[in-house]
Amino acid sequence: MLFEHQIFHAENLNLAGRAFVRIAARAIILKDDSMLMIYSPSCDEYKFPGGGVERGESMEAALVREVREETGSIVNRIVARVGQIIEYDHPKERQLELFTMRSSYYLVTVQAEQLELELDSYESDLGFTPRWVKVDEAIRLNEATMASGSAQLTRWITRDTWALRQIAQNYPALLGMVCSCTPEEAVR
Repeated sequence: MLFEHQIFHAENLNLAGRAFVRIAARAIILKDDSMLMIYSPSCDEYKFPGGGVERGESMEAALVREVREETGSIVNRIVARVGQIIEYDHPKERQLELFTMRSSYYLVTVQAEQLELELDSYESDLGFTPRWVKVDEAIRLNEATMASGSAQLTRWITRDTWALRQIAQNYPALLGMVCSCTPEEAVR
């Protein structure tokens, strides 16, 4: 894997305590010098397409579904799992002691055809819009948003900005993986 990282959103977390664990799949979609990201005008930030794995769903099926819902794109191929970020925070549920989010990042290719978005209500409220953007531009915007101290900062901006930095450092290699991978080598 290209990267593994942990983020602690709070101090004094009981890592051995009763936890709610959310598993998520996130897509890295590259084309030439840009990548397909989700822009939120209400938060003024970029995030990776992706989201939680539903009960009984495989990681790969969740990835394909989330890309389709949030970008309107159809996944051609899952090239490789390239990273994982685990986040820890206090849970919303009083009976639990820990919230854990395990996000796996997958390099994927998509068809050129675009379908209609199928956003959840909170995604629509945040104005989720798929955009092709240069990695450095996405990093700059997210860093500026974080530096602004806005009260509307999302939990995922720290995670996805960290992942964007890793992708920026390894962009030529990742793009090479997309261009050189045969269907037989792709993760199914």
